[in-house]
Order: sequence, then C-alpha cells, then structure tokens
Amino acid sequence: MKIITRIVVGLALLGGISQSWAQLNYVVYNGAAYLTGFNGAGKVEIPETTDGYPVVYIGPQTFFANSEITDISIPATVTNIAFRAIYGCNGLTNITVDSQNPVYSSYQGALFTKDHGTLVQFPTGYAGRYTVPANVKNIGQEAFVGSTNLTEVILSGSVTNIERDAFANCYSLTNFQFSTNLCNLGGGVFAVDRGLKNLILPTGITTLGTSLLLSSGITHIVIPETVTNIGAAAFCGSTNLRSVTIPASVTLIDSSAFESCSGLESLFFKGNAPATNRFACEYGIAYYLPGTTGWNTNFAGIPTALWNPTGVAGNRKTNGFGFTITGTQDIPLVVEVSTNLGNSWQPLKSLTLTNGACDFRDPQATNYGSAFYRFRSP
Repeated sequence: MKIITRIVVGLALLGGISQSWAQLNYVVYNGAAYLTGFNGAGKVEIPETTDGYPVVYIGPQTFFANSEITDISIPATVTNIAFRAIYGCNGLTNITVDSQNPVYSSYQGALFTKDHGTLVQFPTGYAGRYTVPANVKNIGQEAFVGSTNLTEVILSGSVTNIERDAFANCYSLTNFQFSTNLCNLGGGVFAVDRGLKNLILPTGITTLGTSLLLSSGITHIVIPETVTNIGAAAFCGSTNLRSVTIPASVTLIDSSAFESCSGLESLFFKGNAPATNRFACEYGIAYYLPGTTGWNTNFAGIPTALWNPTGVAGNRKTNGFGFTITGTQDIPLVVEVSTNLGNSWQPLKSLTLTNGACDFRDPQATNYGSAFYRFRSP
C-alpha cells in the first residue's frame, strides 16, 4: 500500500470569480485510489481519477466533521462509501452522484443505493421538513444523525426498517410521521432528540431496539399490539419519559428495559402481567385493567394499582354536562369527547382520582347536538 497526498480538488468560490485548491489524501491499493482525508471547504467535486488511479473508495474519516463543506459530488467510479465517511458535516446541504454510478444514486440532495431502496446519507445541513421518497424501504444506520436543523420527517409507506441511530442528535426534530408498514426500529433511533415529545408507533412494528429514546425529549409512548417482547435496555436512560402504554400482546419485558428512566410515572398494561427477565425499573407505578391476571401489589419491584375509572350519573344542565368518575384512589386519566363516533376523539381534561372519585363537567356540552365521553390513560 502506498500513501499519497495530492492537491487535486478544485473549489469554486465567490460565485466562480476566483479559484482555491484543497488537499485530498488517499492511499493506493490494488491499483486504485482510496480516499482517507480532505482539508477544504465549499463544493467538493471528487475526481474519477487522480495521478492515473481510479477513485473507488471514500474512507470512514474522509470528510468527518468538516462543517465547511456545502456540496459533495461523487463520480461513477466510487463503488464503496465507508460508514461515517460523510459524518458530522453540518454545512452540507447537497450530495450528488453521477448517473452512471453502478452502486449509488442521489435524489433531492440525499445519497441512496442505486435502486433507491436504502437512504444511505442525508445532507446534515438541510433545514426544515423532509419527506422520504416513495419506494425507499430502509433508512440506513446514522443516515440522519446530527441533522440539527431538521424539524419534521415524513416516512413514505414503503419504509419497513429504520437502522440504529438513524435520527440520533436531531435536536430540532419536533414531528415524526411513521410509515404504516414499519416493522423494525433500531436502537438509539431517537437518542438525544429533545424536540420530540410524544411518539405513537405504527401498528405492525415487531422489534424495538436498545436505548431507543436515550436522553430524548419524548415523554409519552404507546407500544402497538404487534410487539410481543420489549427488548433489553429498550428504554434505558430515557430520562424524560413519563408514561408508557404496553399492549396485551407483550409477554416478556427483558433486562433493564426501563432502567434509569428517572422521570417515569406510569406504566399502563392492557393485558396480563408479562414475564420479566432481570427487569430493572426503579420509578413509576404499574397500572393494570380489571379482569387481567398475574398482578400482585408490586410488579418487579414497583407498586401496582388497578386502573378502573367509571362514569356515574351523568346530567345535562345549562352550564354543561357533568358526571362523577369513580375508581381506585389516585389513578390518573384523561377524559375525551366525540360528537360523532365516526370522528376522532378530542382530549378535554387530565384528572387524578385523588380520593377515589372526581366530579367532571364539560361546559361546552350545550353546543353539541350529542356527545360521547370516554376515559383513557395519560
């Protein structure tokens, strides 16, 4: 292997009025150039050849954490881009690939596999809302990591898999719309995403990765009915997490699943008590429903409570519709209303049955032709 450093990349500056040159480092292996480093700024046009050697590989540290790069153009000769080759480039807004490249492609500034099946690398300087294109099935590992100006992501219905840390450190991300066909959610996917608050996973997902929400801003999460196993350390270290709704389909909670979730207040179980494997959860209360089995006064070390709110003796007056809610002392709940059962339910008020009972009144009820009320967990 021969190590070579050459000044080979031209960078157009100031609208093309003047030219500057940057340094591209590479090694020669088996008669081809393997890029190893870059020192420059602005628009980078990787050459097809350098000193007669075809450029075939972009190494893992080539553009690492270079915040001054704005564009990267990849030639047809490059057939291997290493993991983290374009990591941490916070000024990068556009990646383009030569249409003749047999392995990679680009679309709207992002890097994909040739068939567009996998989104490999998102330009981390991109700001605002991004919609993942149709036909993308996989979001690659760390594909969006460090996209600090990204505010909203909408997945296309074709996405079935998100690899680990794909959206980690996206500090400005406040809204995330899942694909309805998503099956797998890798570990650390939303780590340190402090802008996200609530997360409703789509029905169909079967796998939850480790440290899914580590240090994120997510406060509430509903696990869909298709999940049977909450994996080891799935929510470990999610310090902002306040409540989790766990479906009846879950039969096993693995080790350390909720360890160090210091803000956790409530685990709402919709089925029988699941088995646990070195379960670690030092905080919160486990709430269970009437008619379910396997519950005692504590669940793997945390206290339990029967969640059984019931509405009693409703009445409608000029100041609205009211009723009394009874149930286990101190259980939390949310009252929701629907004026048509075909429409969505709207939350009205969060309550706690401090003494096992609470009077509730909806002052807007006089404006409804008819209304339906229900209770749900927070």
